Amino acid sequence: MRDTELLADLAHDLVQAIHEEIAPLDAAALGWQSDPAGNSIGVTAWHVARWLDRLSVQLLGARPMAEEAWYTGGWAARSGYDPQGRGRHGSGTLTGYTPE
Repeated sequence: MRDTELLADLAHDLVQAIHEEIAPLDAAALGWQSDPAGNSIGVTAWHVARWLDRLSVQLLGARPMAEEAWYTGGWAARSGYDPQGRGRHGSGTLTGYTPE
């Protein structure tokens, strides 16, 4: 198995594990923060999901950002949030964001 295949399998397993953990949570639980200056459970899950989306499309697949699930799955349109060009290196993954 190539390194990229191993990494893709790991990312897939991580997505499934995160989904199993957060699927039963209600909005209040997803909004819980251990520290007022920290990210909520929901924001942390979104952050990880965005990195995995970016990893699978841009870094492993060498495809453009427009092919990420965030766009192809309609999340950008439904949420009205386009992360392209935001944060550190324009990754749109919350890395480099501030609380504001």
